[in-house]
Amino acid sequence: MEIYLAFGTLIFLFTIGNLAFHNYNKNKHEKFLASLSGKEFIKLNSINTDIDISSSNSIYNYQINKSTIILLNDHIFLLIKSKIFKVAQPILQISRIENRENFAYVWEEITYISKQKVDDKIRIKGY
Repeated sequence: MEIYLAFGTLIFLFTIGNLAFHNYNKNKHEKFLASLSGKEFIKLNSINTDIDISSSNSIYNYQINKSTIILLNDHIFLLIKSKIFKVAQPILQISRIENRENFAYVWEEITYISKQKVDDKIRIKGY
């Protein structure tokens, strides 16, 4: 009986933790979009994204997710939702190396050297 209680408690804590993480990041997504009001940008919804940053210190090594992509001047913002449970993830900013502009609510900035179109995909190379 005690094993069931322990197992049930772990599942409950895992669910509550994921729900809190999702709500926190979803709130950041909404605040970020509100901070862009008045600026001219392009918003692409529900785009499949393959992220491979194995050479970076990022926690994102390789993931396949759905993302809302924001294109603003020379910046690309990924508002990511995990594919399985649709949990909102932190906002990633992809900018050229010489970028000096900081945006609120962005968790991590990834710098890139080049971007190109390969097999109907955009491939961005950086450090």
